[in-house]
Amino acid sequence: DTVKAGDVVMTMTSPEVESDLSDLKDELSDTRASLATAKQLLTNLKVTASKGGVVKDIKATVGTIVDDMDYLCLISTDGKMQLSIDATDGMEQYDPVTVVVGEDAQEGYITKLESGIATVVFEDNSYPVGTSATVQDADGKTLGTGNMTVNEYVEVTAASGKIATVAVTDNQTVSKGSTIFKLAEGAPTANYTALKKTEAALVEQIADLE
Repeated sequence: DTVKAGDVVMTMTSPEVESDLSDLKDELSDTRASLATAKQLLTNLKVTASKGGVVKDIKATVGTIVDDMDYLCLISTDGKMQLSIDATDGMEQYDPVTVVVGEDAQEGYITKLESGIATVVFEDNSYPVGTSATVQDADGKTLGTGNMTVNEYVEVTAASGKIATVAVTDNQTVSKGSTIFKLAEGAPTANYTALKKTEAALVEQIADLE
């Protein structure tokens, strides 16, 4: 056969190049797997409850960007609230107390004494998180005042996006899998865009080595 100028006569591939090529192909495979997951999240616009319970402390509203939020709302899983007060002499774990909220009163008990703080747990009566309450002993003596939080709960979260619909109200009872929020359809997330750029760069590097 006749060889003309510019014809490829032999291709030599060093072990180093083959190793680099293999690593790049592995990285490309991992990137495409992550892309598939990210793409699925773009179409999964429902934010659901991981457990059943009572919705509390809704932070997200329509139009809220959720990317940097710790949680969108809480779901109380035991129907109880808690508050913390300074511990006093004579307090013991499991002591019964009365928690007074305005004109309402709930029976409760001290669940923990630690570092000079007493944790009091009591039944929730649709109280908003942050409500102030006074704790009294069996004789009606005031032991302290604090702001209530949810006792046992799960957080409802979303990695990114914007809230289109809030499907629940505070103190609403929901079951596992219930839709709590719906996200707006929109532009791809920053993570998806970054993965697409990584994929394109890897494809180019592989082509240069092959």
